[in-house]
Amino acid sequence: MSGYCSANGGGLGGIEGQYYVGNTTLYGQAGYGGQFNNGNCGTLDRYWFLRGVVRHFITRNWMVNGEVSFADGKSQRLDPPEFGLTILTWGVGTEYRMDGSRFSVFARFYQDHLEGAQSGIPTVTQNTFLVGGKINFGAATLFDDDRRGSTFDLPAFHRALHWGCQAQC
Repeated sequence: MSGYCSANGGGLGGIEGQYYVGNTTLYGQAGYGGQFNNGNCGTLDRYWFLRGVVRHFITRNWMVNGEVSFADGKSQRLDPPEFGLTILTWGVGTEYRMDGSRFSVFARFYQDHLEGAQSGIPTVTQNTFLVGGKINFGAATLFDDDRRGSTFDLPAFHRALHWGCQAQC
């Protein structure tokens, strides 16, 4: 499957906003995206998306978060018929930054559910557990980075895009 769609690329754009309530951040995004380069890949194309994230800071360097996103569009297939595809993603996670250090560790769980709009088309559910480390620049704490930094936070449904052909081929 990776060779089948390996030359594919895409882009997305939209609007986002944050609202702060004490130690909690409410973060929302809405936008539009599409694919290019490999017209028969079958991935989600010409899609709109919505995403919501809640981050809560237990301490200034310990964050827990949850998110949900939804994307709806068409398959990228050039051959008729064109199928509708939707992706619902939800996830929870935590991140901890050592006091006085630039290093943090994180753990996240995501579930992606991709479904074709035609009857009889199989659905695909993917579970992902991520554990890793980060180097933080510019802010003294995770809380300060959330409030004053650039967090470059993108929708997580991109992990499910490569399953598009499985849900409609």
